[in-house]
Amino acid sequence: MTTLWLDFETYSETPINHGTYRYAASAEIMLFAWAIDTAPAQVWDMTSGEPIPFDLEQALLDPEVLVFAHNSMFDRTVLRYAMPDLCPPIER
Repeated sequence: MTTLWLDFETYSETPINHGTYRYAASAEIMLFAWAIDTAPAQVWDMTSGEPIPFDLEQALLDPEVLVFAHNSMFDRTVLRYAMPDLCPPIER
């Protein structure tokens, strides 16, 4: 089974100590670090205006790909606000 590893660097004018959901509601993903299985990690600089890398988009959309994140609750919440069409369900 394929595994997608991900981590974000984010910015929000709402301080994180106001809570994850309030922070995430106005958060911007600046850097999207990701790797598939044991491949080298890559970073998508979302501030550059470049489109999402094809392999990353496919992995996020594929229901067979397991998704792991260092702090999955935070990353999943931010992704749900910032990129709702690509946010995998919690089961993944």
